[in-house]
Amino acid sequence: MFGLRLAFGRIVSLHGWRLDLVSCHSRLHVYHKALLQVHIDKCCKMYVNQPHRSYQPVMPLYNQNYDFFLVLDFEATCEEGRQIIPQEIIEFPVIKVNARTMKREGLFHRYVQPTRPPSAFCTRLTGIMEEMLINQPPFRAVLMDFENWLIREGLIDKKIIFVTCGNWDLQVMLPDQCSQIHYPVPAVMKSWINIKKIFFTATGIFPRNLMHMLEILGLPHIGRLHSGIDDCLNTCMILEELARRGVVFHRTNNYTSPV
Repeated sequence: MFGLRLAFGRIVSLHGWRLDLVSCHSRLHVYHKALLQVHIDKCCKMYVNQPHRSYQPVMPLYNQNYDFFLVLDFEATCEEGRQIIPQEIIEFPVIKVNARTMKREGLFHRYVQPTRPPSAFCTRLTGIMEEMLINQPPFRAVLMDFENWLIREGLIDKKIIFVTCGNWDLQVMLPDQCSQIHYPVPAVMKSWINIKKIFFTATGIFPRNLMHMLEILGLPHIGRLHSGIDDCLNTCMILEELARRGVVFHRTNNYTSPV
């Protein structure tokens, strides 16, 4: 994954940001949201949305069933070749997408401290090192922070829906994690769009994974596979491309608590 290095208050390069998170944690914590937004804009070859200007209007405007899409992709602890119990979320990224313009207008991104450190396999797969998680809040605090972010972004009274690549994030991982901490699954996170199902309806091809969809749509892959924030970025590109081709998105899944 591309990253950002900070020195003397400005961006100086785009290399190895995870190492910088370890060595420059306090500074990057202050600038975390701003740096990730720059990362999104750089990766997608967009102009940075500076405070004194706004993006130019995008044409055409899309007629969708929602006001905003919330593109989500968790990363969790894992082991090679076997399921671990409990599995714990260690990266919680969400990108807010305006359903009318398909522009990215907001970002929530947190790392989460698990009760047990990630395995060497997990670090190789996701790029998330134990040192990156040591000073991060536990899942309960991050989930509560996310619920507050929804309020700050003015999304509570809007028509919103989550977008995921598959059903694992909201059908399996979030309910399991909430069960571990005896915290109710937020109502807003009990329905979502599985973009793989929408892709199948639109193209007649059921995609194997994220990379397969990008390949079929002729889109480049951005960043690192299995980085949560990068997977969100790539899902955003698929979402936008399908909308450009005339797809109108609808809910594909609902979560029902097991009896």
